[in-house]
Amino acid sequence: MQRSGPKKREMFKRMEDKSMKKLFLLCALLTLLVSAPSSEAASIRADTTITSVVVYPDRALVTRTAELSLPAGEHTVTFENLPANIDIKSLQTRGEGEANVRIFSLDSRKMILERTREKQIADLEEEIEGLRDEIAAADARIGNLNAERDLVRSVGVYAGEQFSKEFITRQPQPDEWSAMVEFQRQNLARLSKQLQEAEIQKRELNRKLDALLRKLAELQGQYAREALQVQVSLAALTSGKFRLSLSCVIFGASWHASYDARADVKEENVEFIYLGNIRQNTGEDWKSVEVSLSTARPAVGAKMPEIVPWYLRPQPPVIYREKAEAAAEVDRFLMAAPAEMEVMQVVQLGTSVQFKVPGKMDIPSDNAHHRATILSAKLPATLSYAATPRLSPFAYLTAKLTNTTGAQWLAGRVSVFVDGDFIGTSSIEPVAANEEIDLDLGIDEGVKVEREELIRKEDETRIFGKKKERKFKDKLTVTNHKARPVELLLIDQIPVPQHDDIVVSDVKFSEKPTARDADKGIVKWKLSLAPGEKKEIIIEFTVTHPLDMIVVDL
Repeated sequence: MQRSGPKKREMFKRMEDKSMKKLFLLCALLTLLVSAPSSEAASIRADTTITSVVVYPDRALVTRTAELSLPAGEHTVTFENLPANIDIKSLQTRGEGEANVRIFSLDSRKMILERTREKQIADLEEEIEGLRDEIAAADARIGNLNAERDLVRSVGVYAGEQFSKEFITRQPQPDEWSAMVEFQRQNLARLSKQLQEAEIQKRELNRKLDALLRKLAELQGQYAREALQVQVSLAALTSGKFRLSLSCVIFGASWHASYDARADVKEENVEFIYLGNIRQNTGEDWKSVEVSLSTARPAVGAKMPEIVPWYLRPQPPVIYREKAEAAAEVDRFLMAAPAEMEVMQVVQLGTSVQFKVPGKMDIPSDNAHHRATILSAKLPATLSYAATPRLSPFAYLTAKLTNTTGAQWLAGRVSVFVDGDFIGTSSIEPVAANEEIDLDLGIDEGVKVEREELIRKEDETRIFGKKKERKFKDKLTVTNHKARPVELLLIDQIPVPQHDDIVVSDVKFSEKPTARDADKGIVKWKLSLAPGEKKEIIIEFTVTHPLDMIVVDL
């Protein structure tokens, strides 16, 4: 017994060691299972709303937001049924909220949506059939009412004939005749009203039918539609509410600038209204969204194009080949160097201007123009007139403005109003902040301009040798019929010879021009006219040329 005691103790010790090792391994395994993240993250379908849009001249940056309530752990948030015309490279996501969240990755894939069109088409066809039955019933009612009206009219005709006969044989009773007239009047009025109501009902039914037929044709022409699905992988370290936003550039949207210029001549100012004309056909409506208009052009690319060597070489000899062979060679040449367009994904506000439209807008996906007012400012204007009587008998009003709005004006059309009246349309080129611009405001018939030809003749006494001499004398008249003084730039011209044998001489002006361009023959006068004042300027010159020369435009 004493000999076996130590062996038993050693055996029990080995068994105890093995049990401890098993228990340790079990605890470690349980610890790993508890601490290790789940291999399958919880999937969440994002219910999103478009919250803001930045519209570029040829596309838009759309941001949609999902309000999430996240428990702690890993999640995959799925944005479904996004338009297929999204620039995949522009996808980006961000978020904020109570939950402490880390965003790991963003994946996208195209989906083919099989639409259950059969039931929709069947329902539409049933509705169309019902409408056609209602239209047929309305036609029948209209036909019955017309027949009844014809009957009432025929009764009136018959009564009139009977009245004529009774008038010959006996004196008709006034009460009988009055009753007949009142019967016909009341019934014709009733029938006319019922016919009008029936025609209105039929017209409304036809409108509904046309709309349903268009919808049916659209459904029958659809087969399958592509959509984009975006999945965002994230981990919530703590539970709570979280606002997750997904931004992407989408094609099918654009904007351009236009302006309203409302000139007040008496106050000498112009109310300048800067408008953004937005159009989108992206496939989804923008409802109650914050809209910004950007002058950035992502399509141009962020990198300046590199200049390539300009090689000069003699043209190779022309080799005539068969048309098919030549066409194939052209195709090979065109396909040898395909064009590559770099798309800028990040808009740098330092090199572009972005206008935030006040409030929120609804812009449906209808490809129609929707106007947004960017800004409106009353700008002091220096008003002046200009006239070229040789080309037009009108004086044109011009306003000199300075762009003190702090925003760049893009090129665009201008709708011009003067003292509340629409004058017409003009256009402007890009105008930087604090830059001056001359804005055309149309004609003002309160300033009258006339040009009269006083002399157009050949001087026979001066025709000698092989030369011919022609004298010209014109009178320019400007009259200010307005109740205020005006400044006017009067423009005319003297011919410029383009041949050594043509000579323009004896040029005279009754009033010295303010400016004269001898190369172009343009002469200008800056005139100040008091109310009711009239000014006349006489222009004279002589043209000499060879006798046998025909001078063009003389």
